[in-house]
Amino acid sequence: MPGVTPPAKRCPALITLGGVLALPARPRHVRAARRFAEELAAAWGMDEDCLDTIVLVVGELASNAARHGGGEMSVKVWIAGPELCVEVTDTGPPANLADERKPGPGECGRGLEIVARLTDWYVVDQGPLSRRVRAGFGIVKSPRR
Repeated sequence: MPGVTPPAKRCPALITLGGVLALPARPRHVRAARRFAEELAAAWGMDEDCLDTIVLVVGELASNAARHGGGEMSVKVWIAGPELCVEVTDTGPPANLADERKPGPGECGRGLEIVARLTDWYVVDQGPLSRRVRAGFGIVKSPRR
């Protein structure tokens, strides 16, 4: 169920592969966040549909961080057991999550809704000066040739 905290937040335990990228929380760096996630997942053998989903989810989360965050954002991608997990953390004052969850006109306001539809679960942790969004979904690897 989207938005529901998974048991023990699933992904922190049993990490087998992973990577972290720190960037300024600016729109021009969203592309680098997507590319980072795509390159890691491709190196781990994810199939094309899984790659597309990872890129879209990380892009939405990084876009939210750039739009609503402050100075920095970090992007983490890792495998934990049968799941691929992503996390985007940004610094800055608290965002109004109620407004973000309501789709607005045009292109804005749909980021978390897209994440909810494409992932098996997601969690938003809001701190006084930062926000972390973590999401996970089942791994689909390309067949070996």
